[in-house]
Amino acid sequence: MQLIIKEKQYFSQLDEDNFFSWLQGIEGVSGVTGTSQGLSVSLSATQFSNESLHDLLALYARYDLDMRQLAQFETPENSSWFRNSKAFWHKRVFG
Repeated sequence: MQLIIKEKQYFSQLDEDNFFSWLQGIEGVSGVTGTSQGLSVSLSATQFSNESLHDLLALYARYDLDMRQLAQFETPENSSWFRNSKAFWHKRVFG
């Protein structure tokens, strides 16, 4: 599994450091590489849990990243909470 993150502006070196620390600290993130399209984030399917998805949702929200690509993580097991229309991410993920 892979994500492409189009980075926004960081407001300080510490801001950028915290972004990468948070991203790389999410369980299931196995690698981050800079590409011409943005950051390529590799995810381990065997370690990517509901908690990891919550962390990605929070990171994407905090840094105002495009959340639509996170819709691919919907499964029959997580649909009940992930599709919650009252959740802060619902409109940004599912439109």
